[in-house]
Amino acid sequence: MVLHGDTAAKRSVDGEPGAGMIRVSAVIPAYNRADTIGYCLESVCAQSYRPHEVIVVDDGSSDATAGIVNEFSSRDSMVRLCRSATRSGAQAARNVGIRHATGEWIAFQDSDDEWGADKLAVQVRHLEEVGADPMTVIHGDAWRCHAGS
Repeated sequence: MVLHGDTAAKRSVDGEPGAGMIRVSAVIPAYNRADTIGYCLESVCAQSYRPHEVIVVDDGSSDATAGIVNEFSSRDSMVRLCRSATRSGAQAARNVGIRHATGEWIAFQDSDDEWGADKLAVQVRHLEEVGADPMTVIHGDAWRCHAGS
């Protein structure tokens, strides 16, 4: 998972997410993940620090992936589906998600993984505590910060 954004947009992470909080866009590239996209979306939507939006980029799936995402979208307006007619790969799908994101920060999630309930809360709080530079990467269980140029 990677978070990145402009520190000028950072806000306090005390209390519940809401007005004045850091807006995190979750971007999920997916290709033929009908068997896993449901639990992936459940874990992202159930975060204690709710994302501003969840963008699933369907990279030309031929299974029911898009239908499952649309079902989630009908229940939770923060979930959006972007579809690609042809398969371009996960990295290209992530780039599509970035272009559609409106949050100040972006969190990437693989479509076959689940997040722990406090994943975003812990990571956003850490970014606030360290005074994150313009480009900050948090990956896996280790936090690594890299100042962008």
